[in-house]
Amino acid sequence: MVRKVILAFICAIAATSSFAAPVIAGYGFENVQMNDPQRWHREDMGPRARYENMKREAAAAYQQSMNDCRAMRGRDAMDCRREAKSNFDQDMRHAQRVRDRREDREMN
Repeated sequence: MVRKVILAFICAIAATSSFAAPVIAGYGFENVQMNDPQRWHREDMGPRARYENMKREAAAAYQQSMNDCRAMRGRDAMDCRREAKSNFDQDMRHAQRVRDRREDREMN
């Protein structure tokens, strides 16, 4: 019984000191983004950046679909992979159309 109380007391002190030490020292729980230059937080949303973002999203969706298809067997798996590829191709065509449309607007 005494060992359990002592062990609990030691755990409580260790947990408290690990949270309190950085705060007392003055460098804990600080927002590190406060000192970053503003340009680091501006998102580049030009036509090329939008296209690259759409490509990444399409690839991630395709990868997720393929992972889901791996759980299937036989014809269901084949149909699933075919649909995943079709969706990926459609997403990529859409991204290219959006990119081309934006580039056309910028040239005119």
